[in-house]
Amino acid sequence: MSGDKCSEENIRQCHELCRQLSNLIAQRVIGQQELIDQILTAFLAGGHVLVEGATGIGRGLIVATLAKAIQGTFRQVYFTPDLTPADLVGREVFIEDLTSGQRRPQLEPGPIFANFLVVRDIPCALPRIQSLLMEAMESGQVTVAGRLRDLPRPFFVLATQNPAIQEETHPLPLEHLDRFLFFLKAEYPSAADEWRIARSAAERPPDLTPIVEVEKWNSFSGLVDQIEFPESLLGYAWALVRASRPRASDSPDFVDRWIASGASTRGLVAFIRATRARALLRGRASVELEDILAVVKPVLRHRISPNEAAQAQAITSDALIDMIMEAVPPNRRYAPPDSSIGAR
Repeated sequence: MSGDKCSEENIRQCHELCRQLSNLIAQRVIGQQELIDQILTAFLAGGHVLVEGATGIGRGLIVATLAKAIQGTFRQVYFTPDLTPADLVGREVFIEDLTSGQRRPQLEPGPIFANFLVVRDIPCALPRIQSLLMEAMESGQVTVAGRLRDLPRPFFVLATQNPAIQEETHPLPLEHLDRFLFFLKAEYPSAADEWRIARSAAERPPDLTPIVEVEKWNSFSGLVDQIEFPESLLGYAWALVRASRPRASDSPDFVDRWIASGASTRGLVAFIRATRARALLRGRASVELEDILAVVKPVLRHRISPNEAAQAQAITSDALIDMIMEAVPPNRRYAPPDSSIGAR
């Protein structure tokens, strides 16, 4: 019983911290509350984010403010065609010891050793640079001068891409897209919010006081796995993912007609973790349907690929997700016929 009380208190503390972080960021980035909450959800889940859409709306400022608020380190790097591995991970340099006169190796860390890394225009870098980043995101480690080195905790990447830039780019392959927990669509603020931004442009932003140490944040990292996922909702998430795959026995007829590839098993695991993180962000010990609905598109839109026929009809992955959700309603019971798996 005491363990349950401790868990409930930890959830309450984590929720209150996330609320403070959200409010603090919203003071500096006006009109982007949904984007702020989505980024916080991904960060809480231990995942990474790919963002596409409107530029100049404060995507980097959201991450920079989050870094300052938890006393983490922040860097950003532009993925240009001439970027080298050393520009990202750093290099080993030799420093002369003034006492002995001997030269000893020392790591000169690159931007990837920050807690928070913003990667601008990720498709513009060479594939080998993209692969290097994907490996770091997956393992939390990088190799520098032949030595495997751990990255700091937490380690969070927000990468951006601009679909308007087509020349000399290397679009991320599906296996790389799958490494991102969320794919977010950035939108310009509303007219009212943009008016607020215009009126406050000459004002000095309020001072930023850190609200938690990075070590304390790391202590909350295991809470996501403690969030209960009712079996009925777990079955719904499972059914949505399975319905996205062409040539599957339990997918709707239109899937074969419009979808080239659906969400992977990694995508299902990401879906489950993101849903739990969203419930925790809202201060709840158990997942509710609204949590699934809040993360389904950020989790699945880069994992469901429209085929050529769908693209010719301007059918997007978001539209396909809507169609899948219509074909797979939440008020049914979904589970394999031989399932004996209970809710966690």
